[in-house]
Amino acid sequence: MWLRNRLPFRLLRWLKLVPYYVGKTYSWRQATRELENVGLRVDSIGAVVHVPRIPAIWLSILAEWLGWPAAESLTRFYMGFERLQRWPTRFLTGYYIAVRALKL
Repeated sequence: MWLRNRLPFRLLRWLKLVPYYVGKTYSWRQATRELENVGLRVDSIGAVVHVPRIPAIWLSILAEWLGWPAAESLTRFYMGFERLQRWPTRFLTGYYIAVRALKL
């Protein structure tokens, strides 16, 4: 994310890494603070989508180009990375923050 936020959008789109404009990105601490500032109480927070994005995109493109019919196997391989959501480093490896926030 750090690198993505610093590269020009045109380059990211040309590399097929980001097909759309990405808005503001918050750390889990910033997201918690912003939600609390609008009157919500953060009940739980986690991180999801841990597969390394660039290799996964390129591997998927290559598999499609080669006509590899085992897309389900590739998906299972990618889902194996979701075990990282239980690790202390989950906020470093996850691409998205998942928040359960309750209205006060």
